[in-house]
Amino acid sequence: MVEWGVVRWAVVHWGMTHWAMVERGMVRWGMVKVSEGRGGRRQFGASGGAGELEFSESSELPESPASRGGVTRAPRWPPRGPGAAPRVGSKLAGVPRYCESCPAMRLITDAEVASLITMREAIAAMTAAFEQMGNGAVALAPRVRGAAEHHGQVAAIAAMGAALPAAGVVGAKVYSTVKGQFNFVIVLFSAQTGQPLAAIEANEITRFRTAAASAVALRALAAREARTLAVFGTGVQARAHAEAFLLTRPFERVLVAGRAGAPGLADWVTASFGVPAQAVDAAIAAREADVLATCTRAVEPLFDGTIVKPGAFVAAVGSSKPQARELDDALLARADLIAVEWLPAAQAEAGEFVRAAVGVIDPARVVELGKLLVGGHPYQRRAPDVVVYKSVGIGLEDVALAKLVWDRAQ
Repeated sequence: MVEWGVVRWAVVHWGMTHWAMVERGMVRWGMVKVSEGRGGRRQFGASGGAGELEFSESSELPESPASRGGVTRAPRWPPRGPGAAPRVGSKLAGVPRYCESCPAMRLITDAEVASLITMREAIAAMTAAFEQMGNGAVALAPRVRGAAEHHGQVAAIAAMGAALPAAGVVGAKVYSTVKGQFNFVIVLFSAQTGQPLAAIEANEITRFRTAAASAVALRALAAREARTLAVFGTGVQARAHAEAFLLTRPFERVLVAGRAGAPGLADWVTASFGVPAQAVDAAIAAREADVLATCTRAVEPLFDGTIVKPGAFVAAVGSSKPQARELDDALLARADLIAVEWLPAAQAEAGEFVRAAVGVIDPARVVELGKLLVGGHPYQRRAPDVVVYKSVGIGLEDVALAKLVWDRAQ
């Protein structure tokens, strides 16, 4: 017994929970054929302008539009339930993709990211992204956070994003925090088609982008004669900032201040860049440096802001939580300019802003980095000016660097 029906769509049940859909855009005006197979198994197939599909499964063919009085209704897609996608290699794997002309979405690992881009390229990408922002050509999604506790362990999730239509992409970064450790993933979409381009492991991207954004601020705002760099912290971001800053300016000496691992980081700097480096305490680093990069998880200020020398540039990047701060009110009050990535994010997330005493930070001295780059603010640096760059991290940086990674991966 063979049944034939002309339909605009069909849904084929595979196994117990796996479904595939044949749409008009896939099997165009196709024919669905159902027949009895060996052992009572039903056999069904579809053919049409998009190619020929054949299946042989034990399940019933779902009700067709014709059996409901000829009313054609689109089925729910994607299907519900765990494991709803067909397995790779199954007969349903031959179903044409929803968008025939779109590139396949890729998974790009941290190892690939590290092999695809360099810090110099990341700095160039950050410069272009902040210039786009300064010209009003981007939209930002602020960070949102959530956390829950179970059996004494807290698991947290956070997300933020950006739309960069001039770069052809939109995207979002989502990350978990468990036992004090972060894991990041970026999902990148085409701004032209809306199709997903890639899911990118973003621990490496986060390492690159934070330091690269600080290097953009360094290039724009630090004194040209700056020769001594101090790095506070010895972790991933401390090392990344040492690299980015040494690639940006010709420092002659590096001071490393950290509770553990400072001699090792100093040795790495000397071996990698040929610049003399030494481990020192925080007070010496703060007093002697022309440029300071604070890359710690400190919740209280690292040093007395009154000892920082006139003309210094300070990049504070260690925290994006309002209860934590690396810089004290004394330094913030001395700052002739405080540059931030995005003012709403700094006001909501930077402990330096949230915990500052009333009147310490003059709003007139706070400027977004992008506006400084494109001449949207009239600030002109004077030799004795103390300049602070406070970073909390924004989606612009992640999406811009994800686009660079995507381009390199093609």
